Amino acid sequence: MAWIVDDTRNQNRYAWSKTGTQATNNAWEFYYYFRDLMTIEALCGILGNVTSESAIDPLQEQVFNPPLPPQRERGLGLIQWTPQGDLTEFCDDFRKGEDQCGLIYDEITGVVDGRFFPSASHPEYSYSGLEFMQLTDIEIATKAYFYERERGTWSDTRVEYANHWYEVFQGTPPVPPVPPSDRDGMPLYLYITKRFKRKRGLTL
Repeated sequence: MAWIVDDTRNQNRYAWSKTGTQATNNAWEFYYYFRDLMTIEALCGILGNVTSESAIDPLQEQVFNPPLPPQRERGLGLIQWTPQGDLTEFCDDFRKGEDQCGLIYDEITGVVDGRFFPSASHPEYSYSGLEFMQLTDIEIATKAYFYERERGTWSDTRVEYANHWYEVFQGTPPVPPVPPSDRDGMPLYLYITKRFKRKRGLTL
């Protein structure tokens, strides 16, 4: 398999279905890149947002009705980096899906500033990069990654896409995690780390 790319920067409308054949191909490429770097729930949370933004097309450009803004001011790429220099200046080859995945990871881990950051206005969806990558709730992960959460404009569609990809990857529908009974008095980052290690069989 390899990434499928459709250069839509000529302002054609979105080139393919957001869960169709091309998008599914690229979703698997996205999965292979991130599967050993974070939980499946965190991965799907990002992918739910990516699906909504670009239909998982690395060269999808933000579509406008005329008059068009200058190209540099239009969103571009998997997560619609705006201005486009936020993508093109930080990737070895911004046309490659894997290079864009690398930028997404660098933003989450704090190597570069970008479209992931803790939220002061929505602390219920505010996590460090380490905490985010260990989340085990798809809805929380989707909203925690949602760049525009500062506006409070949640989109259930993004969560639906995230759940869809979880089912594609795992072969079963996601099950919401059971509220824990052993978190009392434990800092959030320690609790999440404990849950993550337990899930991966690293500790009892």
